[in-house]
Amino acid sequence: MEKVIVQIGEGRFYPRLQDAGWNKSVTTVTSAVYPKSKFLIDWQIDTGKEEAERILKEAGEEGTAIHSAIEKLIAGEQISVAGLSDKQKKCVNAFIVWYNEVKPEILAVELRVDHDIKGFAGRIDLVCRINGQVYIVDFKSSNSVHDSHHVQIGGYILAYIHQNNLKLEDVAGAILHLNSKTKRGYSWIEVDTDWATKTFDVCNQLFDLLNPEAKPKTIEYPLYFKL
Repeated sequence: MEKVIVQIGEGRFYPRLQDAGWNKSVTTVTSAVYPKSKFLIDWQIDTGKEEAERILKEAGEEGTAIHSAIEKLIAGEQISVAGLSDKQKKCVNAFIVWYNEVKPEILAVELRVDHDIKGFAGRIDLVCRINGQVYIVDFKSSNSVHDSHHVQIGGYILAYIHQNNLKLEDVAGAILHLNSKTKRGYSWIEVDTDWATKTFDVCNQLFDLLNPEAKPKTIEYPLYFKL
């Protein structure tokens, strides 16, 4: 009988493409290992665990909606303003302003990349070329950008260059902050790729040391339910 496997619990894993194993996600590594900012820790304490989790969940859902809208725009679709929250409108408009100002050459959107040797994978929001330079770009709609976001891009870069047989100097990384308080509505933040990739590599090694043979908790369901 055909089955569908659903991941449960914390962390996210990608099924490996060449065997039955799993690659942990880049964000699973950074969330587990890279130190949280003091601001975030203090905010969670002041807000309370349940309320903080609710707010973070809502923010995650907003971010997913914004990413989806941008993906559709790049594909040439129109996005109805009706149904978008104020934050979603602001962030989508900020992306349009950036796109029209910079005029990037789009190479890939929502691109999955894997580093099967080091056991991690992730999805890159955007790969584009600007003035001849290839960029790995991550969209952020949070109120601020943290060091962990730079480290996250470091992981994407390592997987991208591994998968495409490139060198570190062949690509650059950047964060497109779409909830910026600038007049343009966005901030383009270049990533120190040397620091970010080295830091992620250390985080990944520490994760593996603390979580040998990590894999997701799963539950299996039949492809169809029936009585």
